[in-house]
Amino acid sequence: MQRRLDALERQGDNKTDMPGKIRALEAQLARLSRLVSVTPLSLGLDAQVRDGRDMEARLNSACDSGTVVRIIERNSTIPTKKSKVFHARGATKMYFKVYEGEHEKASDNNLLGEFAFTGIQGEKLEVAMEIDADGILYVSATEQPTGRRQSLTIDSGTSAFKSLVDISKKVQQS
Repeated sequence: MQRRLDALERQGDNKTDMPGKIRALEAQLARLSRLVSVTPLSLGLDAQVRDGRDMEARLNSACDSGTVVRIIERNSTIPTKKSKVFHARGATKMYFKVYEGEHEKASDNNLLGEFAFTGIQGEKLEVAMEIDADGILYVSATEQPTGRRQSLTIDSGTSAFKSLVDISKKVQQS
């Protein structure tokens, strides 16, 4: 659209209706620029705390093994960044599975990727999810207070839902 507008401006005054065409294209460009990209589905994770003694999840009440904790809600504008703090409570390892979907139960959502944070020394991990303007998802866990960090990058093509119809069906099922 911008290229068409630039080409019309370069043509100059040799056409009498050129200013009208330029104004029409500018109006069309303004309408298009108001369109905003949003996340079609919520993004969250299932976090499992593991240590040598207790293989069950021992997180705060917001997160149990097999349950997705939403970090980025559906229809959030892109780019966006959100985070949540998880309590390790003495565990040495935390496993994170990243999901997209609207269900609370992890197995009912689409698994996008996973990573582990080992050698935990602190009590808390801050997990951040960021989606850039190109739709790439960055997930990172930062140990507090040491600042150690593990991360995962998920390309926008990873989603199992390739069309608006797929996404609409998934939302209706939830």
